[in-house]
Amino acid sequence: MFRTEEGQEMRHWMMLVLLVCIVVMLPMPGSANDAQAWKELNHTANQVLKLTKEQRYEDGKRLMSVFADFFLSYDFEDQEWTMSSLRTLTTTFENAEDALTATNMPDDERIRLVTAFRLAIDAFAKNSEPLWKSTETQVMASLDDLEEAAVSKDAQALKRQINAFHSLYGMIRPSIHISTTEQTVVRFDSYFALLENQSVSPEQLEDHIETMRGAFKELYEGGGEDGIDPSLLWAILSIGGPLVVSLSYVGYRKYRAEKRRVKAKE
Repeated sequence: MFRTEEGQEMRHWMMLVLLVCIVVMLPMPGSANDAQAWKELNHTANQVLKLTKEQRYEDGKRLMSVFADFFLSYDFEDQEWTMSSLRTLTTTFENAEDALTATNMPDDERIRLVTAFRLAIDAFAKNSEPLWKSTETQVMASLDDLEEAAVSKDAQALKRQINAFHSLYGMIRPSIHISTTEQTVVRFDSYFALLENQSVSPEQLEDHIETMRGAFKELYEGGGEDGIDPSLLWAILSIGGPLVVSLSYVGYRKYRAEKRRVKAKE
């Protein structure tokens, strides 16, 4: 019994040392280049996901505090990110935190939410090949299952596959939102409205799934740049919490600065 407790204590000390090392090595805003900072955050997000899969939720929560400190001190105003991207990042952060603190959440849902956050951080790092694009095989396989259920005309099987695909899309949606445009996300969101429309014939549904397959293939092969998001007021009012208020405020400062620059040019 003593050895077991001693081993657990040693494990906690080693985890504490690891946390300290991560915080120390993490480049602070203004003290190193942004690319290196986001590279370190990428690594930390991957560690959080690993801990979640190992059901070490307390250790994962401790690492999440690194992101909270970074977001509150980072100068988002000087970056080219939109309010839409900041809002998406904030939401995935909060969802991941909830996943690590919830008592009755299924393990697969915890992993899905933390994975969404991990993919979103990678998308913010602006890698040439964002990690979310590695999910293409999963998405295409899920569409195949969806089509098979539609062909079978089994209503219950179709409902299960729609839910499964919706869950998968929900996991990658934040990173797609960050990597592409608002219009792109609206377009893909609209596909689900027709999927759940019970008045659609089986033939129409099959055609629609084929359209979705082509759209996703194009998305994975191309992507796109983030568009301008003018919905600043809506962003501030629609999300809450100290972290969100901070991100919204720096977004507002960025917006005002851009307006001043435009007036100066005129």
